[in-house]
Amino acid sequence: MKPPVVTPSDPPSPPDPPPFPRKLRAGWLQVVGVGLLSLLPIAALTGAFEGEREASERAGGLELEVRYPQRMRHGTATTLEVRLSNHGHDTLTDALVHLPDRYLSGFGDFRFMPEPQRLDEHGVRVAIGELAPGQTRKLIVALKAEHAGVHDGRISAAAADGATAQLEVTTLVLP
Repeated sequence: MKPPVVTPSDPPSPPDPPPFPRKLRAGWLQVVGVGLLSLLPIAALTGAFEGEREASERAGGLELEVRYPQRMRHGTATTLEVRLSNHGHDTLTDALVHLPDRYLSGFGDFRFMPEPQRLDEHGVRVAIGELAPGQTRKLIVALKAEHAGVHDGRISAAAADGATAQLEVTTLVLP
């Protein structure tokens, strides 16, 4: 008797997978959430998270106006503008602006115009000099964001007659 002849055959195939519905199911809130989350990177790239704010304070005839960055990204540069005006009838002498170290510590690569007269552990003092009635002078500070986080402080201006104006400023530096 001869042994049976074995013919090679195809290897056995696996069974068919169970039926699986291939539909994405999401509630309307999830669809809206995914849409909003996809807009965040676009908004960041277009600069939507950067912005400036203006504030002013008046004490007697002395008016302090500050335009400062409210939000900015780490590594970007911008300017801080301080305007000092005399709305009184008398000349203001020895006007000066103080920028606190608490606020400036979040930034670097400073350029002041006009140059500061005094740097100390409390900040920077810039002498503006005399302000005739109706006159306005500017201090412009170029800043570069170097530390992420919230940086705040009180910018103040004073004159020899005792008039003092102060403004709180806050800048959020995003990583």
